[in-house]
Parts: sequence; C-alpha cells; structure tokens
Amino acid sequence: MSFVDGPIAWRLPIACQTIFAFVIIILIFGLPETPRWLIQQGRVDEAVEVMSKVFNAPNTDQFIVAEKEAILNAVAIESSAPFMWSKLFHRDPLQTGWRVFLACLVLFMNQVSPSE
Repeated sequence: MSFVDGPIAWRLPIACQTIFAFVIIILIFGLPETPRWLIQQGRVDEAVEVMSKVFNAPNTDQFIVAEKEAILNAVAIESSAPFMWSKLFHRDPLQTGWRVFLACLVLFMNQVSPSE
C-alpha cells in the first residue's frame, strides 16, 4: 500500500487483519475446554470425553486412562504446594532459576538486536 495516498494506506491492511480475528472468534466457540482445566474443576468425566474425542479412542483406552491419571497426579502435586514467585529462583533439580534466566536473556536479546 506504499503507492496509495490517504488513510486507505493504513486502514485497509488493518481491516484485512480483522477478518482473520473474527474467524478465530467464531471458531473458538466450538472448541471444548481442555482436559486439564476440566480436571482442575472436578469434572473428570467430561475431561475423559474430550480426550476420547481428540484422540478418537474409547474412554477405556489405555492411553486415555494413562493421560487422565497423569493429569490427576500433576494437579494433585500442584495443589499440594501453593505457587510462589520466589520459587523460580531457588536451586532445584530442574534448574528452574537458570531456565528462567535463559528465557529472559533470549527475549531480551531478541528485543535489543538490530533489525534489518
């Protein structure tokens, strides 16, 4: 649009982007809730149904049962110890503090690097 004068030069590109945003807004109403969120809310049967539909397998499939158990275990572990931001910087076996530092460093370098 660099060859066009007037407000259409910036309005048309923005208008074209909104088309895709509206499509996504409409499509999002057909998406089911995530199994993890459903299990956190205590709706385990609905979570199993969603996983069954996603993986096209029966509720009793070994993979579905294993996923349900893994999510239940993860939710139980997370709810046993409340989250605290200070834990991000403690030394632990997963080296969480180092990973957070590396992620921040990569994002910082992305912002600082000169664009062409």
